Amino acid sequence: MNSRRSDSFLAPTYIKIKNNIQHLITSGKYQPGDKLPSEAELSTAFKVSRITIRLALKELLNQGAIYSKQGKGSFVSLPTMSNISGFRSFSEDTRSKGLEPSSIILQTESILADEHIASHLKINANDPIFVLKRIRLSNNTPVVVEIAHIPLTSFPNFGDHEISNSIFQIFRGVYGVTPAWTDNQIQAIPASDEIASHLQIHLNDPVLKITCTDYTDSFMVIEYVVSYYCGNSYTFSTGRQSII
Repeated sequence: MNSRRSDSFLAPTYIKIKNNIQHLITSGKYQPGDKLPSEAELSTAFKVSRITIRLALKELLNQGAIYSKQGKGSFVSLPTMSNISGFRSFSEDTRSKGLEPSSIILQTESILADEHIASHLKINANDPIFVLKRIRLSNNTPVVVEIAHIPLTSFPNFGDHEISNSIFQIFRGVYGVTPAWTDNQIQAIPASDEIASHLQIHLNDPVLKITCTDYTDSFMVIEYVVSYYCGNSYTFSTGRQSII
């Protein structure tokens, strides 16, 4: 008798169930943001104990395929983002994952830069800047609050253009400037009341605060962006990368 068996056959039951649920996610049966059936429902469906289901869900959680909300259950995570908004256009990156991006505009205004913002944009304090604050959504699920600061000395009348979609398209199409590099800092922080409300999470839930300074290929600064990502539903791979 052949004693060799496939890895799938030899795998523990909870791994087989984990793989089964993962297939349902990758095949599109469950979409990002969808709530998975409860432990009791999965236990009945797979005819195993709730302990086995709990182990399977823990594996998916550790892999970043799902995330949990206390008292609400398990939900499908958004695909891993290899390029955070500021590294590459959020709209382009979201569409590359087969998802549909959209935005809710919270604030648009032209103001004078304070010393902190001016230092990031490499302009003088009190130089005019355009501020765009918006919620970025993926398949209608809010995933990031983004505050962009753009020097009007380099990009006059920036706010006159269509700003609900990709800012990078405006840089390229209107001003003939191609974003190429970014420097970034990432900090894990608890969500404030405002950020929690915008991302539809709880106060003090984990969020990733990501600050990006974006440049052309000749390292002219084009924008300084502060973003707040929902920390329990995203997995990131980061670094200095080319956007083109």
